[in-house]
Amino acid sequence: MLHMDWFVRTMKRTFNVAVNIEEVGYEAYEFYHEELDNYLVPEEHLEKLPNVFGK
Repeated sequence: MLHMDWFVRTMKRTFNVAVNIEEVGYEAYEFYHEELDNYLVPEEHLEKLPNVFGK
């Protein structure tokens, strides 16, 4: 829940937008390294990430 509190505070501080925490949602995705496009995640950043599903 801390990340949602951070989001609500950041929206208020940065954009002066009041966000109701009950209306905040999020999703997470897992990708294999080969599924990530270099335009989205540059190779130098990808190299730092664990490749737990990799070969």
